[in-house]
Amino acid sequence: MTPEEARIMAELARRLVLFMAERRCLITILSEAVRDRQVPTDWTSKLVKLQVIPEYQNFVAQWEPAIRKLEEDAEFEALLPLLQKISEGKFPN
Repeated sequence: MTPEEARIMAELARRLVLFMAERRCLITILSEAVRDRQVPTDWTSKLVKLQVIPEYQNFVAQWEPAIRKLEEDAEFEALLPLLQKISEGKFPN
């Protein structure tokens, strides 16, 4: 794969990781709303607050070495292990 293709794939992987992290946050917000029997009215600000907690940051950061390897190596072979790791129980059902 060309360096440009590797950069694009790395950006796609980063966005996928952010999607996965934000999905977890939104599930938390909705679960709390169901528990409290209320409509989540201020969910956007709650999402922003959850994005700065260590759990969110750690989840996103754990993927960066693999994504960086894909970006730097520019080898298609680096993509498959990354996708397999993402899909091992961490990708939304």
